[in-house]
Amino acid sequence: MNAVPKELRSPVTEAMLLHKIINKKRFSLLYSDSYETEIEFRLGVFEDFLKQRLRPHNQRLVSEALVHRTVRMQDYDIMEVAARREPRNPISDPKQLPENKIYQRFNGNIGEETYLRLLKALVAAYVAGDSLSFPGTKILSIETKQFRQDLYDYKVGDVVIGNYRVRTDVLTGKLLEEGCKIQFDVSNIHFPHTYMFDVRFAIAKEFSIAVEKKNEIKESSKPNTSIRKRTSFRTEDFVIDLTYVERYNTVGVLEEKLYQAELEVLPKTFGSESSKPPGRIFDELLANVKALMACASGLTALYPLPENWKEIVDQSNVHPPDSV
Repeated sequence: MNAVPKELRSPVTEAMLLHKIINKKRFSLLYSDSYETEIEFRLGVFEDFLKQRLRPHNQRLVSEALVHRTVRMQDYDIMEVAARREPRNPISDPKQLPENKIYQRFNGNIGEETYLRLLKALVAAYVAGDSLSFPGTKILSIETKQFRQDLYDYKVGDVVIGNYRVRTDVLTGKLLEEGCKIQFDVSNIHFPHTYMFDVRFAIAKEFSIAVEKKNEIKESSKPNTSIRKRTSFRTEDFVIDLTYVERYNTVGVLEEKLYQAELEVLPKTFGSESSKPPGRIFDELLANVKALMACASGLTALYPLPENWKEIVDQSNVHPPDSV
């Protein structure tokens, strides 16, 4: 565990408990019994980081309330936590909770410079073909794709509990994927000043809904539309996604450009398919989050960049931003 940032150990333990609880519950509000779990670490910056530094242990963990409600928790309690970040009648002693419900806004835009730094470093690590850059792992493949995403609010009554997203091919308009997502922000983790970035640690549940519900959502609200170019670096246990986003308003005018980086754990990593013990997976996973942060912060270049690095990315059909 020495390689694991101590800031991450408690949130991961909490998240695994939350994951077990959710999987034992039936989602009566969902239209499908099949739903997938996403566990992700997203790089970003606290816009009010000073307050977090002064109170590093007062992080509001969503799972804190859920873990103590294992027996009595009903389906709607889960939805309520997702929507309001707290249960209606928390069992935890209110005196032990932070005074403020929301500490700071998490900005997941890492900027173009960091995006390019990570893109180049990960390509270099892929070409190197060993696991020195990312402890216990090896980058097996690179996949890039471009798509349009229309994001709608998913509501229960008047409360937004998640989103319904539709992804289509930019050129042909062909449907690539669609589904709903409810995200539980387990913890915001502020790191020492050595690092430029912080981490949002989240668990998300993805599920499908009936056609009637899809039509209802589309008719009742306008989507948040964006064009996304995503480069994915896949290992045996997780995927690192680097995404360039162009976000448009309702009349099709470009509003902003975003650059995002996240490490997403593959569903099989903690399942029966995995040959590694959970403890080892945790250590390697979190050590890789730390390595990713170090690289994003410019503390390490990982490997020399091969001259043909652009060609390596281009082989999977989608070009990174023009400024690359």
